[in-house]
Amino acid sequence: MELMLLQNDIFRKPISEPLHKVIRHITKIVFNSLGALITLGLNGYGSDAMKIARSMFEGAVTVGYLKLHPDQMDDYLDFHWIRQKRLYDYTAKYKPEELHRISPNQVPEMEKKYKEVAGRFTDRRGKVRGSWCKVPLRQMAEEAGMGQFYPTFYAIATSMHHLDIGGLSAHSEEETFDVDVAPSSQWLDVALIMGHNAVLNALVDYNEAAQLGMGKELEIAVKDFKKTWEKSERAART
Repeated sequence: MELMLLQNDIFRKPISEPLHKVIRHITKIVFNSLGALITLGLNGYGSDAMKIARSMFEGAVTVGYLKLHPDQMDDYLDFHWIRQKRLYDYTAKYKPEELHRISPNQVPEMEKKYKEVAGRFTDRRGKVRGSWCKVPLRQMAEEAGMGQFYPTFYAIATSMHHLDIGGLSAHSEEETFDVDVAPSSQWLDVALIMGHNAVLNALVDYNEAAQLGMGKELEIAVKDFKKTWEKSERAART
């Protein structure tokens, strides 16, 4: 509830620069996901909460990376045209009967925009990359100060999302190795800690990027985060 009041104050701050608007939008989405995470947690869906926390982690990393590399915001935005062209080409090839849903005026504009930006996303072999960013998420996380969570939390959350063999194991009960069905306490602490952490990282980076002057309040929130989860760890050990 304290975080809710704090984010209200932060998101009410006026901003005008495009970079700050983009970062604000991502940060607000990350914060909104905290409600979904808590709802799942309260009902014992820790495994699914991990998948929400994974998305929140990615959002916080993106905010932190854009804060450090504001020159790459155009790539972030213009990748929209890469995705639109791929979707159009797929529809034309496999679902041509659906093309009537697209306004004829939109196609020339999309083709024009694609040609304008495609070079920025194309490698020496002529292949258009699959992400807006030139570097992988792991490097983005390291630069944003969240790299330590990539091989630990993010790796297992990704396995749980894609249901590879590691994900199957993570979704299983320790005793029977059958699927761990809700309500369950498994993964609740990890999901809540990482979701909470992602929100704070995004808010701190947004505040610094847009110079909103909320540093003291966020410093208190970070201290409260540490106290809360240290207390939870002590309770779990007793």
